[in-house]
Amino acid sequence: MTRTRRSDATTTVPPADGDGWVALATTRTRVTRRAAIQTLLGALLYVAGANVSAGWVVALSAVVLGSLPWAWWTARRAARTLAVRRTLPATVTAGNPVTTRLEVRARTAAMAVVEDDLTGTVGVATGLSDGVDLSATTVLRRGRGVTGEVRVGLSDPFGLVTVAAAAGVPSPAEVLPAVPELRRRGLPRAWATDAGGAARRPGAGVDLLGVREYRRGDPLRAVAWRASARRDQLVVRELEDPARVRVRVELAPGTWEADALDRALELTCAIAEDATGAGHPTEVGVDGGVGPWSPSLRRMLASVPPHAGAPARPLDAVVGGPAEVVIGLAPTADGVAVTRTTGGEREVLGSVRADAELAELEAWLDRRLQVPS
Repeated sequence: MTRTRRSDATTTVPPADGDGWVALATTRTRVTRRAAIQTLLGALLYVAGANVSAGWVVALSAVVLGSLPWAWWTARRAARTLAVRRTLPATVTAGNPVTTRLEVRARTAAMAVVEDDLTGTVGVATGLSDGVDLSATTVLRRGRGVTGEVRVGLSDPFGLVTVAAAAGVPSPAEVLPAVPELRRRGLPRAWATDAGGAARRPGAGVDLLGVREYRRGDPLRAVAWRASARRDQLVVRELEDPARVRVRVELAPGTWEADALDRALELTCAIAEDATGAGHPTEVGVDGGVGPWSPSLRRMLASVPPHAGAPARPLDAVVGGPAEVVIGLAPTADGVAVTRTTGGEREVLGSVRADAELAELEAWLDRRLQVPS
């Protein structure tokens, strides 16, 4: 059973127990119409058997009536032993389809209908002692920790008693912001050098700027071994190159709507990736912190709350002098306003809708982030 659905059920949640199984809480227990009819039938059989002194009829009525307590016990026992576990990849990208797995088990032969709010899937199990396994494809929002309510309707094998149980089932998955791809890489960008100037490759300068996280393709001679040992993470020396423009992407302080903040962080990732790939030292300022762009910083963006905004403070990294190009992102009534400041002159580049799709962001970036002629 597979279904694709965009889910907003993403939040920070405490970790589940060691093996990930979560017990569901009973919300309602009731007898069905079938149980009411069976009770009436049992009572009639008992009266008829007693009147005609037919022992076998009385015994049959006892079996019919006795099945009700047994059904109640079976359904309640199923609820007490009911457990659910959700499985997701440890790291996923917001907006990309991801396969989730939901397992439900109980030490009983009771039947169940399982509903998962996270993926919108519904499954039926004819015997919970064998378990039920729901797999579905969904699209998650940016965040750290994913949870969605799971509801289970239990019933004894004869459908006389039903028990409803529910709980929020968490997963520690980390949903990173998507990174729009700038396809027209041959064109000059907002962070290009002066006309006719050519940026040298990263690390070719002579002045030590600081250290940053190791990126694929960095030469081993640039590795700062002592700093790497102190940080327990591979870092390289960042050298200042006069031909390279320093770029900073900043989110304005203030209150952000969730959708607008997601779009702003996607823009941040795209601009920072492109500028870094072009060999320019790139910093990101968000939620009161400023630091050089790296995979670790992208992971930090997964947990930026909608109320981002505080005085800038340096992160655990060496940050150099002022940026020559600053791309500013600020919330608007229906999206994100983007500005560029170069040499003290501020220019409005336009705005992006809060509900824009990834392809729209890519097209917008390709149109807007070019050096003015």
